[in-house]
Amino acid sequence: GFAPESHDDVSFSRDWRSCRDLAPLMEKLRGKATARCGDELLERIDELHRDSSNVHQLQRVRLARLAPLQRFLERHAPEVANHVKDVYVDRMARTLHALFRAYHAELEKLDLAVADRNDVVAVPEDAVRYALTGRVSLAKRGDGFSLGDRAGVLKRMDEPPLLVHVAIKENRRY
Repeated sequence: GFAPESHDDVSFSRDWRSCRDLAPLMEKLRGKATARCGDELLERIDELHRDSSNVHQLQRVRLARLAPLQRFLERHAPEVANHVKDVYVDRMARTLHALFRAYHAELEKLDLAVADRNDVVAVPEDAVRYALTGRVSLAKRGDGFSLGDRAGVLKRMDEPPLLVHVAIKENRRY
């Protein structure tokens, strides 16, 4: 494991001279261990925030194996453990917010404007006629019955869901 195992069942008598000599060294070692554990966890949390890939997979792969470090900190340095937890919650909140914001923005791009109850289906030809040539412009004509790309959308119904952050990373467009 990553975390040093705590041996709370082994208690040293401070009456022994050798134990009194080792007590400051043990406290210094404990301080170094908690500092390194905290730094390692904070570094991994920063990597998770920087890498905009599949967050759930990164949590399982990178952070789950570091759980013993967090337990070690909770036991030996609760204030450091709380700081690491607060940083993790803050970073994950920002990461997930950014992912949902990107997902929403990409969904907005896919929104197809269709005629609603206020639109007129039949448009008089005078409204869509070019003034100079007198020709009818089909581009100006709003057609509430056109299919557009709806057939393509229906063909993609059985495909797995789009992961926006992966699609952005791979420069794929939909």
